[in-house]
Amino acid sequence: MGPLSWLRSKRRRESTRAEIENFLELGCPGGSELDRLRWLVDWIFRNSPHSYNTTLTRADHRGVSAHMVDRLRSGDVAFDLTWGLIERVLEASGAPRAAIEVAHDLFRNFPRPARAAAERIPSGNLTGQNCLVLLTDVVGFSTRTDQDRGIIRRAMYQIVLDSFTAAGISPDHYREDRGDGILFIIKDVAPKQIVHRLLTHITEKLSRYNADAEGGARFKLRVALDVGPVESDANGVNGQVIINVTRLIDARPFKQRLAKSPPGTCLGFIASEFVYQSVIKQYPVQLFPDKYEQISVRAKKSRLNAWIKLAPDTADSETADEQTDP
Repeated sequence: MGPLSWLRSKRRRESTRAEIENFLELGCPGGSELDRLRWLVDWIFRNSPHSYNTTLTRADHRGVSAHMVDRLRSGDVAFDLTWGLIERVLEASGAPRAAIEVAHDLFRNFPRPARAAAERIPSGNLTGQNCLVLLTDVVGFSTRTDQDRGIIRRAMYQIVLDSFTAAGISPDHYREDRGDGILFIIKDVAPKQIVHRLLTHITEKLSRYNADAEGGARFKLRVALDVGPVESDANGVNGQVIINVTRLIDARPFKQRLAKSPPGTCLGFIASEFVYQSVIKQYPVQLFPDKYEQISVRAKKSRLNAWIKLAPDTADSETADEQTDP
């Protein structure tokens, strides 16, 4: 029986770590840790006991977007994704535990260029406190070249973290790298400060960046915000609100509005119903609730109401406008 036949057999789910490592050597002889990790992730997806749609459903239940699953399926594992995110995707695919353990060792060992910028900031002891959950996402990230993605990631981190400081908010809240975005869990900060000051600074800084950037290095940014209880453990954070904010940022109507926005638009913001009703509507002079559009977000067997607003900039971001999500 050849390696691929063996990998597709029922023994795959009962395989030991030694067997996984042995067939990894056969499948990717002499490869680097990164090459071997890509080969192993590809093997896991090709031999998954679940269909693609089932994997997406299982990933969604773990707070991982379809876009992120597709990135890993395409072999994009080198952009400082956190291990927790990759692990959730592999679990969703039905990977045997032994294969996940081998993937963890490979991930831990290969060098990642922006590791310091993407290190997870400790969350502290979260035991269900209500937190602001902010998620950013670069539009059309996977359609870019490796060089442009590297430029965009560095720019995104600088723009967002500098905006935290400019808004008078410490950037040292829990954050988790998502490859094409950043997840923030924010405690003890007024939601109004996020919606008004932080987003204003992000828009201004992204506008200036796009005015100077060339070609595929220009980008648009989606930002989602919700509030809810979050718990932490040794591996990261957990909470329904994190799943909800992931669904918000992936909402099809939201993506479509931003994709069809006029040249010069650089940021799309989506707020949960709670954030809109309890924060944005309460400050009409500063937060302009009449400029928001209500949309409905399909979430499996239920729907979420949300509110979106597009932020213009003065840059000629024609190239950024041409970038669309896969």
